[in-house]
Amino acid sequence: MKKKYTITLALIVCLITISVGFSISYALWVLQLEQEIPNTFTSSCFNVTINDTASAQKQITLSNAIPLTETDGIKGPTYSVTVTNNCQLAAKYDVNLETVSTGAKIMPDTYIHAYLKKSGGEVLFNKKLDSTSETSEKIISTASKAYKLASGTLGPLGGGSNTITFEFKLWMDQSITANMSNATDSTYAGKITVHTAPNN
Repeated sequence: MKKKYTITLALIVCLITISVGFSISYALWVLQLEQEIPNTFTSSCFNVTINDTASAQKQITLSNAIPLTETDGIKGPTYSVTVTNNCQLAAKYDVNLETVSTGAKIMPDTYIHAYLKKSGGEVLFNKKLDSTSETSEKIISTASKAYKLASGTLGPLGGGSNTITFEFKLWMDQSITANMSNATDSTYAGKITVHTAPNN
């Protein structure tokens, strides 16, 4: 019995010695290093403002509207909107005209000629509304349709290109005749919307 106890004890001592030996050798051969300077990131400011207070027209209202040529339509009332990037991060923008017509007799969007230009600059959109300019990116949830009039990028604050003013006009297109469906005694209503996002 004593011999059995001695063998068991020797076996246990041997296993403990092997375990301690592996632990010591593991500790001698394993390095644990840590980065000295932590990785950090700081979110950037993203803030774009839209201002139409300087516009002489808060809305374009055309009573007794008739089809107009482009030359006459451009002479009509102007709605102006200024978009400003207030942060150091460049911003993409889309300018839409969204249809919000309601009522018993609605004028079809395709009868409307829209015109958008940069203030004192290039014309960005000048044609009848149609499916080629239609977009699924609506801001107004109740809008029946949205038409993309322009897209671009606003530079960062202090870069000189962080503000843009748009001049918008609309009129009944010259191709519309009185015998066309819903051309007379009907109403069209639309709102300018601006969608912005960081330009990564």
